[in-house]
Amino acid sequence: MIDFPSFIQGIVLIFSVVAFILIIRYFRSPAVTARLSQEHRALALLVSLVAMTVITLILWMKISAWKDPDHQANSSNTVALNKLDEKEFDYVSRVHEPLALTYKQLEVNIESIKKLQQRIDNLRHHHPNHATLLDAMKTDFQGEHVEQQTLLNDLGLEIRNAIIQSETQSSTFVERKFYERASHYQHLATRAQNRLKVKFNRTATLLEKHLTIAKKNLQRSNTQRRKDLNPQDFSAHATKTIHTFIEAQDPTTASELGQIVAEIEKAKSKKNHLHTRSLNEPALKIPLEKTKKLWEDAEKKGQELWWDIMFAGEAAYIAKQFNIPERNPAYRNIIRSLKSETPEKAGAMKRTIFAAEQSFKEYKHY
Repeated sequence: MIDFPSFIQGIVLIFSVVAFILIIRYFRSPAVTARLSQEHRALALLVSLVAMTVITLILWMKISAWKDPDHQANSSNTVALNKLDEKEFDYVSRVHEPLALTYKQLEVNIESIKKLQQRIDNLRHHHPNHATLLDAMKTDFQGEHVEQQTLLNDLGLEIRNAIIQSETQSSTFVERKFYERASHYQHLATRAQNRLKVKFNRTATLLEKHLTIAKKNLQRSNTQRRKDLNPQDFSAHATKTIHTFIEAQDPTTASELGQIVAEIEKAKSKKNHLHTRSLNEPALKIPLEKTKKLWEDAEKKGQELWWDIMFAGEAAYIAKQFNIPERNPAYRNIIRSLKSETPEKAGAMKRTIFAAEQSFKEYKHY
């Protein structure tokens, strides 16, 4: 899925670079050189470049604000709420108390959906590896926020209409008619509440399925299975968040994950060292390149092992952000798998590093 704001930022950057080049070329053209002195050309060029820089920065900041999850959440289609005041709420409480409770429940629903959407947007921004899950959850709630707000506003207008009518007509007659209308809105609100429960239940099911997928990848990962997950790099923010979460579940698991990271850095350092030495020692290029390939493979394997653990930990972390119970079987299973699989993967990485360390002896005949 194309990140449209990022795409626009790329276009702005390209056009800005082209504009800078064209401005510089323009002020170096023979026509301008013949017309303006060197001092005037330099001043005009400086002013033009500064103006172009300011325009680029303004556009960049505006698009960055557009990309912000909170901005995206606030700019989504919503209906302005027109809430009841205390007098209006007292009226409906007296005439039809169940409807007053329903009104309060609708307010709670609207706030819950709003917070859920904001949470989804924030998580998707920081944890793109789980975009498929989060997009599915958001899609399921699209429109629900507006529908609940519309129902609340319609109910509010019905209540205000009854109050105003009772000021000029028989209050007993108006209250009887309002009571009849209240039953209709009670029915609509019940349907909306049931619909919302179904959506929350479906969200729980999506989380459980996602946890199961992450657990299977952790236990039986391979290139194709990992490719199907459309792997993305973990940001520094995501890496810190997930490591902290794993450490809170089991410090030993977090320590073993840290060992894998250290082994990856070791393999990377050895690979870079051999690359430099092979350039300086052309006569030893063949054995050094072969040894370097072992360290490259060790680094790649370590990164894959690390990614599998991080993806599983991130899936569990996201599930907790939606208040999945710790006793939930899918959640409990992935935490168990993290505790059992991480030591095995750390051991596999150590064996790979050991094999690479012993590899040069095989080429001593060179």
